[in-house]
Amino acid sequence: MADAGPGGTLVSYGVAAALDATEHRLKPFVPLFGRIALWSVLPNDRRATFYYVQRWPNRFGEDLERVFKLLADGSLTVHVDRRLPLEDASEALRLLDSGEATGKVVITP
Repeated sequence: MADAGPGGTLVSYGVAAALDATEHRLKPFVPLFGRIALWSVLPNDRRATFYYVQRWPNRFGEDLERVFKLLADGSLTVHVDRRLPLEDASEALRLLDSGEATGKVVITP
């Protein structure tokens, strides 16, 4: 979380994989909400929020377009943990699933 600069916003998304059919639907999100609340009240000029893609699909498309524009003009930087060739896609998924990757895992052709 410390990578967001002053005035920055940490956005959590893609946590639906944490859902377990045997648990209450909100259980996996309780720690996330706690971290978001704490991050947002700390005196660090940063805030945090979450993003629920399935709830807001139209907004997601618009926001994704905006993110790509920010990436293209250099306003937004992304930490890439590693790049792997397409034939190692299963390893990329394993790294993401295990939490071993500390940034994005990019699959290259």
